[in-house]
Amino acid sequence: MINKALEIDSKYTEAISYKGYILSCLDKKQEAIDAYKQIIEDHPKYPRIHKHIGNLYNDLGMKIDALDFFNKAILVNHNDSIAYFNRGTILLEINEKEEALTAFNKAVEKTPNYPMAHYNRAKVLKMLGKNVEALAAYDKALDYDSNYSAAYTGKAIVLGIMGKT
Repeated sequence: MINKALEIDSKYTEAISYKGYILSCLDKKQEAIDAYKQIIEDHPKYPRIHKHIGNLYNDLGMKIDALDFFNKAILVNHNDSIAYFNRGTILLEINEKEEALTAFNKAVEKTPNYPMAHYNRAKVLKMLGKNVEALAAYDKALDYDSNYSAAYTGKAIVLGIMGKT
């Protein structure tokens, strides 16, 4: 059906988007990327599509390409906390801790009630040896999700490092 819709109108954004989604569900990630890139050609200021492409590149292990598309999503919408979060996650994976921290700081600035962003921020702070700040960030994550077991574990590790078990 999607192909029929595209036969009628090859530039129909919604059909191309669904095609990309279906291809990604079928684990045809490169084909999904190609479909999403069709949308970007006609609508370069479409942050959701940039994030989809970034996630697919990340799934393929192509971290730098993923980072490029998360950066593009941020350029299109500088208030997109998920794009900042995804950017921070990639930066952390490639061991760019200071830049990752900046991205997670932006994510929590844009969406203060984002527990995963506070948690990842805390992880980076712990890695940087900023234990007091890490504790505060773990507490923020727990403020927004009191059942966040990873945040309790991270907090316990920091307390242990500080000798406060």
